[in-house]
Amino acid sequence: MQKRIWELTASMLALTCLTVTGCGSQPIRYMQKKRPSQNINKIEHKHEIKTTQPSCDLYKISMSNLQEGWALSNKGILYTQNKGRTWDVILSHIFQQIHNPYNVHTYFYKKYAWIWVNLNNHEYMYFLNENKFYEIPFKLHFDSTESQSFIDFINSHQGWILINQSQSMQGSKLLLYSTNTQGKYWKLISQSFLQSYNELPFHGEPTGIKFLNTNNAFISGLNTSYGDIYFYYSNNDIQWHAIRLPIPPKSKDAQFISYPVKFISKTIGYLPVIETQIHVDPISNQSYEQSSVIFYKSVNSGATWNIFQQLKLPQQTSQPTLIHWVVLPNGSFVVSDFSGIWENSFHSSTSKWKMLTNTFTSLKIEQIQFASNNIGFILSTHGQLYKTSNGGLTWKIVSIKLHLS
Repeated sequence: MQKRIWELTASMLALTCLTVTGCGSQPIRYMQKKRPSQNINKIEHKHEIKTTQPSCDLYKISMSNLQEGWALSNKGILYTQNKGRTWDVILSHIFQQIHNPYNVHTYFYKKYAWIWVNLNNHEYMYFLNENKFYEIPFKLHFDSTESQSFIDFINSHQGWILINQSQSMQGSKLLLYSTNTQGKYWKLISQSFLQSYNELPFHGEPTGIKFLNTNNAFISGLNTSYGDIYFYYSNNDIQWHAIRLPIPPKSKDAQFISYPVKFISKTIGYLPVIETQIHVDPISNQSYEQSSVIFYKSVNSGATWNIFQQLKLPQQTSQPTLIHWVVLPNGSFVVSDFSGIWENSFHSSTSKWKMLTNTFTSLKIEQIQFASNNIGFILSTHGQLYKTSNGGLTWKIVSIKLHLS
């Protein structure tokens, strides 16, 4: 039974996607992806979406507010200052040499962006301030095409990169670098393979890192034991501590994967954990997985966490767990699963999930973001951008008009 759980967990981790609202959030990718060949109009759903072919394919979006935002495309880095009506194209000369934009590492923070890419076995890094860009020395010695990286900045100067670097037969190692110079210089501050006071105790597959401030950081990922949920918390000069989370009574034999925390204030934060259990149908004697999302909440800057809400996902026998979620400014949760997009205001203990639309499901969504309680954006798996102005009830395609910067 345990072997079966691990097989399913590996495939689930390989394709699971969680996103959080705000700048710099991104889905987790463990495999190279290709755009589906079918057109979204050919997928049956109850509410018809009329689309037009965009002038470029989008791979990532980050709307920092109602006016400004960034996007990663096959044409270059895009920047808008007018709600996405027109976009400046930046670094187009670099993207002419890139065959797979998924290999481009990006982080967007308000009007700033950091881009780095491997070209001809050399790493290049760029700092963008609105539509201006600067090449900066990149002295982190790792191959970005063979490594995972997770980035977080708390302002335009201070940031961190967590690198999960493959070492073939030796497994992988984690390296954590920091910068306070907008990325011009980086310092190794913690790692997973040396015995030292600041050693990273995390040895599994990370899903992300989040810094609340310069002293408080959180690493999430695949738990390597059964019946327990741990993720890692650091304070006071990067000394790491494991946090054991409470488990629902019926989840003792489940497998858990934690995902990056999202703080909506200096003290209040949310942590999503995917729980997967294996069941056996008594009639067919075939096994199937049942998943749910457990949302944990902290009110003391992440020092302690309690179960806030649990959402059971539709039973899937062949598809991995896939979910996208955001927290709106008013505190409501918007979550997508295999059946559609759901919302819960949590104004009372009896609040229930209500479906906003079944037009989009998790399998059709690359990213979901909300810039306000009503204005939101969806990036589809076909590279098209959609916008809602009524809190997610209806969505219209955004025509991407480019301006060469």
